[in-house]
Amino acid sequence: MSNERLPPGAGQRPTRSSVRRPDDAPPKPKLEVGGPPVFQFVVFVSCELIPAVFLWLGTGQRSVPLLIAGFLFGTFIGVVAFAWFIISDNKEQSKAYRDWGLVSPRLASKWILLTGWFLGLVCMFFIAIEISRNLVSS
Repeated sequence: MSNERLPPGAGQRPTRSSVRRPDDAPPKPKLEVGGPPVFQFVVFVSCELIPAVFLWLGTGQRSVPLLIAGFLFGTFIGVVAFAWFIISDNKEQSKAYRDWGLVSPRLASKWILLTGWFLGLVCMFFIAIEISRNLVSS
């Protein structure tokens, strides 16, 4: 053997007093159980409902600016709100998390996003009709 000194207790079996048992462990702090971010979800749903309102108002009055706003909310601003909701939901899921129960907000948000996209495209369709109507009549 070499003349190197081993640390005290090296090469020996641990004794009962040196081994920590799970009941001796300090208690873990209780985490607050969070859920999906409600505020971001409400903002997202509002951004996706605006195209429906603008579509209803814009086609009755033949208002191209309302339809353009509906198109922008349905296809662009709604997607940004969706990303904000998903990022916030991911942050909440990294902690203790409890879903809403009946319907997952992630699943609902995907369907709401697709509906908003569809309404935005319908707004774009009516914009094209109004522009072509103005071109033909002038």
